[in-house]
Amino acid sequence: MFFNNIFLTKVIISNSITSIGEYAFKGCTGLTSVTIPNSVTEIGAFAFHFCSGLTSVTIGNSVKKIGESAFSGCSYLASITSLAATTPTISNNTFYIIKSEGTLHVPAGSDYSAWMSIGDYYLGKYNWTKVEDA
Repeated sequence: MFFNNIFLTKVIISNSITSIGEYAFKGCTGLTSVTIPNSVTEIGAFAFHFCSGLTSVTIGNSVKKIGESAFSGCSYLASITSLAATTPTISNNTFYIIKSEGTLHVPAGSDYSAWMSIGDYYLGKYNWTKVEDA
């Protein structure tokens, strides 16, 4: 959709959107933050791949699945807020090559231990901290 659009700096995703397609914003290096609305249930593979300017992402409460390499190469990504009480599943390299020592904000009492594991596409590899918000 906006593949490799380096001039795209802001995106407003409508509440009528139910999924972010594969490669939708890949290479949009000018994007600095993204809010995925509560209407979205899936973020496709490579959706934000190599959006190197991306520093923060908010993921709506209905997201169930995040595809392969969706946020891979977002080398300045330092803050993720996930509003989903049930941890969305992630795939190969979902969070590969991101900023070290970022923060994951999640609802109080939610698990998210799978995201915090140590491995190539887990936040634990990059020494992220999980914060449970009230």
